[in-house]
Amino acid sequence: MQKDRTNRVFLLQYRVSVALWLLIGLIGLECFIRTFVYSPTARVIYKPDLGTLPVTGSTVVRGTEGFGVTHYSDDGEVLTSFSAPSGPRIVLLGDSHTEALQVNDAEKYPSIAAAALQQDGMTANFHNIAQSGSSMADFVYLAPFVHAQFHPRIVVIQIGVQSFVDGNAFDTQHTNYFVMASDGSLQLKHKALPDRTADWMLSPKRDFALIDYGISRWNEMMNKIKSQQTRLAAEPATPTVNATPTEANDFPRKVKAQLDALHNAYPDVTLVIVFLPFVPYIQHNTLVTQDRDEDLVRLSLLPRTYWRVVDPTADFNALVQLGKLPRGFANTTPGSGHLNADGHAVVGKLLAQQLEDLLR
Repeated sequence: MQKDRTNRVFLLQYRVSVALWLLIGLIGLECFIRTFVYSPTARVIYKPDLGTLPVTGSTVVRGTEGFGVTHYSDDGEVLTSFSAPSGPRIVLLGDSHTEALQVNDAEKYPSIAAAALQQDGMTANFHNIAQSGSSMADFVYLAPFVHAQFHPRIVVIQIGVQSFVDGNAFDTQHTNYFVMASDGSLQLKHKALPDRTADWMLSPKRDFALIDYGISRWNEMMNKIKSQQTRLAAEPATPTVNATPTEANDFPRKVKAQLDALHNAYPDVTLVIVFLPFVPYIQHNTLVTQDRDEDLVRLSLLPRTYWRVVDPTADFNALVQLGKLPRGFANTTPGSGHLNADGHAVVGKLLAQQLEDLLR
């Protein structure tokens, strides 16, 4: 009897000990991931038109592509280092290239531009409200909010080929999206976002890096598999000589229509367009410096002299001569993905030149 009781006590102590060590291991892994790899935004605020945003003082760590620590100022605004507390207001809109979780605050191109202005004795009040995944439809939809909230002197909008395509601007699953009529006209659609700040199902995802990181990696794998399957299904088994390139014909129409919509949305404010190309990059040991779709967008921007355009292509190509690429990090494929610190430095310098000219 005594022996059985001793065995039960020992077994209980063993289970408790194992559970404690597992708990300590999970806590250690959580701390490691949160510090060096990936941290969720635990504190959020809901705005009817904008959805769920990080609250003031939130911090996000991303080490899956490059390594960046991003701080948020007021309700989802990305902190812009060297921004003046007063002065002409400059609002920045863009996607993940401008939110730029891959680099630290001071390395993001809005901060580089603000520092360059400061160095030249000029100040401006920057507001970076970029959100990853945004498209041209989002920039058009946000125009009334930008005007009412900030009364900006200048609005900077970062775009790329991805801003115009079906995957973002015409995706009916997106919060804001366009519908194109047969005559080429656009209709902007908006789906109200639900308030999920108190959703108990989202709380573990926001509070624990292990869960949030695991979900994000799973989604990335599923999206990669899905995109590969879609690409394979879209590739014909044999070349079709007389195929009608409907998508190729649609793209110029979509670009023009969306640029017209953007112009109509911001008629009384100075607009600076930051056009970010994906070239140069290396493919099959060959340097690619030109892209047909990017050239088309560039040509569409050229006659719109009422906008200032920042096009870093020439400077990006100059980086290559120094043995650097504007995209890619030590922990990712060189030349791919988002802008690295070198790419941001180029864009920030060019943007500062345009802003200084406008603010004089």
